[in-house]
Amino acid sequence: MKKKVLSLCLVIALVAIAAISTTLAYFTDTDAAKNVFTVGGVKIDMHEEERVLDADGNYTTDLKDFTQDQIIMPGVYLDGQTKSDLNVNDYTIKIRDNVENYVDKIISVENTGKSDAYVRTIIAIPAFDEASAASAAATPNSPASNEPLHWNGVSNTDTTPNNGWIWGKDDANEWPDDADMNMFQATIDGRLYDVYVVTNVDVLAAGKSTGPCFAGFYLDDNVDCEVLDDGSYNYFTTIAGEKYNLGDISSLEIYAFTQATQAQGFDNAWVALDSAFGAVTAEKVVAWAAELA
Repeated sequence: MKKKVLSLCLVIALVAIAAISTTLAYFTDTDAAKNVFTVGGVKIDMHEEERVLDADGNYTTDLKDFTQDQIIMPGVYLDGQTKSDLNVNDYTIKIRDNVENYVDKIISVENTGKSDAYVRTIIAIPAFDEASAASAAATPNSPASNEPLHWNGVSNTDTTPNNGWIWGKDDANEWPDDADMNMFQATIDGRLYDVYVVTNVDVLAAGKSTGPCFAGFYLDDNVDCEVLDDGSYNYFTTIAGEKYNLGDISSLEIYAFTQATQAQGFDNAWVALDSAFGAVTAEKVVAWAAELA
């Protein structure tokens, strides 16, 4: 496996892009006796971070801002422990440590405003439907095992204490089957994406931060490339002996957008966020991505 990985010509630059929702202002506190109104406001920062490496190239528990335009290579599976504990904003998550070339992309949200809020994060990840279907057929008990691009989301049940993030459409589906996930597909700049709407069901108090909803990603070790006669590269993966072309993946982008609205006056996060922004749709995601181009 190491010989194959070292000989690969594949290098992929993944660019993480964060879009923060527009600040919302509203009245949140009143004193009828004095007719004094205090204006509250919702303001958030979405943080994308990665672990800091020490002088020997080993991960520490310290975090720094995510490094844009990283060059990544197919993952090399290592022996030993598969996941380790990492504390992020007082939430303990499990993060992969048995994959060489794993790329941290630890996403969390901070409430920097004066008012309690509900938040949701929309994550768009490049999709490879043909290869994904082949992977599911080849390994039905582990359908994602041969996906070209592996990624690790974090759900409400994956952290200590529970961090409120739900990948499903309601509280009953904390980490549901694919059919119940709050996801759809969208085509951004000519590339197909799987779009996941991840809702935090807990009220995010002013001055507080969520735990992570996303941890990182890596390329499958079956991803390879070949040089064509015109000098261009053809990227592909091999599943059950069959070759599946992946298109031009010399540059990929993972998009992340976060929305926040007031918690006061609403019974739950879904009602609050849909009331403020409407449902998340493919058309909206495409428009948001275009604004960042």
